[in-house]
Amino acid sequence: ERDETVVEVSREVLAKYVGTYRGMYLENAVTMEVTLEDGELFMQRNGGEKLRLLPQSETTFDCSCGWAYSFTRGNEGIATEVAEVHVSGGWILTRVPL
Repeated sequence: ERDETVVEVSREVLAKYVGTYRGMYLENAVTMEVTLEDGELFMQRNGGEKLRLLPQSETTFDCSCGWAYSFTRGNEGIATEVAEVHVSGGWILTRVPL
């Protein structure tokens, strides 16, 4: 992993990204679960392997899957969507209300 580029992000900020996000990648529906475990953010895409998100800034994360994730925050800093960034561009996944 690329731990040498990781920046510190507070647990309080990371907790505001936890949730379920949905959208499309090409013509495929995507559901992504974001969880916080032991102070680290993880994502699980379409029920697949749980992967650690490595913070590059307070809102942008790298993943061992080779993609980047960039969260957009709304009121009170709570994420409203996340862009899954591929070579083909950013694919928006919208947070599902609780």
